[in-house]
Amino acid sequence: MEKERKKVRVCLFCVVLIALAVGLVYYFSDVKPAEKIDKGMLITGVNRLWR
Repeated sequence: MEKERKKVRVCLFCVVLIALAVGLVYYFSDVKPAEKIDKGMLITGVNRLWR
């Protein structure tokens, strides 16, 4: 019974590590370059429109 619990814990730990690695790869390949975009339009005074 104890061996099965240890196997389940190891498998869950591996799944968490794989999910973490996939998340980091996604972040650094997709999300990180999006922060460098400096072109766009600055919109001010939006709060006055909703009064």
